[in-house]
Amino acid sequence: MIGKIGIGLLGYGNVGVGLVKLLEQSQEVVFSRTGLTFEVIGALVRDPQKPREVALPFLTDDPAEIYLHSKVDIVVEILGGIEPATTYLLEALKHGKHVVTANKAVLAENGSEIYGKAHSLKRRVGIEAAVCGGIPVIKALNQGLVANRINGIDGIMNGTTNYILSQMHRSDVSYQEALTQAQNAGFAEPDPALDVNGSDTAQKLSILARFAFGVDLPWKLIPRHGIEQISSADIHFARKIGYVIRLIGSGHRNGSGIDFRVTPALIPERHPLAHVQDEYNAITIRGDAVDNQMLYGKGAGAFPTASALLADMVDVATGGGIGIGQLNGIEPAQLTTLPTRYYLRFPIPDKPGAIGKLAMHLGEQKISIRNASAELSGSASNVGQVQIVTHQTYPSQIEKAFDKIIEDGLLLGDPVGFPILNPS
Repeated sequence: MIGKIGIGLLGYGNVGVGLVKLLEQSQEVVFSRTGLTFEVIGALVRDPQKPREVALPFLTDDPAEIYLHSKVDIVVEILGGIEPATTYLLEALKHGKHVVTANKAVLAENGSEIYGKAHSLKRRVGIEAAVCGGIPVIKALNQGLVANRINGIDGIMNGTTNYILSQMHRSDVSYQEALTQAQNAGFAEPDPALDVNGSDTAQKLSILARFAFGVDLPWKLIPRHGIEQISSADIHFARKIGYVIRLIGSGHRNGSGIDFRVTPALIPERHPLAHVQDEYNAITIRGDAVDNQMLYGKGAGAFPTASALLADMVDVATGGGIGIGQLNGIEPAQLTTLPTRYYLRFPIPDKPGAIGKLAMHLGEQKISIRNASAELSGSASNVGQVQIVTHQTYPSQIEKAFDKIIEDGLLLGDPVGFPILNPS
């Protein structure tokens, strides 16, 4: 494609408005670098009569008017949700349009079908905006690091959870207080479940698995734990031993398999990810030629996402986007598990023998204790906390020990266990 490129939007919310504004303000620089100009032809919306901040040539509630329009070359999907977005993308491809999407849920659920349909029809797909907003991680994996065998990735991929955990570390507030602050600041949804339970990060990790490791990984198969159980006690203990807590999505090669997981993790203060604050995202990538690299930036927001969408539009218009390399040689992910050190916390009654029984159950699962701290209140509440750092162990051993400890009636609440990220 050369010259003027027609764009049809599926969805025209904050990101859509941000894209239109970005096109207006960056038109000259984009043309000077690419020789391309982009014109937004129209948008699919729920209510075409509703006043809009930025007017477009036409608005419609019929998706066919977008993907059948003769002047539309690229369909940009920013609806969110799995359906009807998947159907609309497949229809757009069927009718000869290239597509760009910021929809991680669609790609995590139906990416293989969309890539396959695009390849069979000789159409192109842009997906950069679906993972970590304005951070060009897909392009880095596909192009900048194309000569590398990727051995590991660790990423802060969700701005909501990172904002909450940053507030808990910085201001000594509880999880619930930090969540409320995030909602008031617009960084968390009224129902934040998909963010705080790790599902959003798992979807992004599923997408990255194809480009980093060449595997097809259904996101629901990724072991994941959210941040809801993190307490001030965990934050304080991490700080005391020189760590911070962040929600990490990771994948690491181990022989013929890959260890994928989404979980809160203790990160050494000297590690680059420990300094990623608030709504920012970052991903570290370890390649066999380049060793460790880090990409950092805003993971969400109208303009960062619009920036990635526009980059995808340029890429698709100039013959880039998802190609045959994302279809050839893709195999189902072989999941494995690597051992790591763990941080454990147990809420226990302040009575003789409780700590000894904890240690016994951990020992039965061959979990070796590196250091431990016990704070028994001695107050009328009769509550204490035992916090432990283990030597390297496997998640299955931790789970079995937790089951036995709970079964023995030792605890006054749920046990907590997070891996400790090794320094790069």
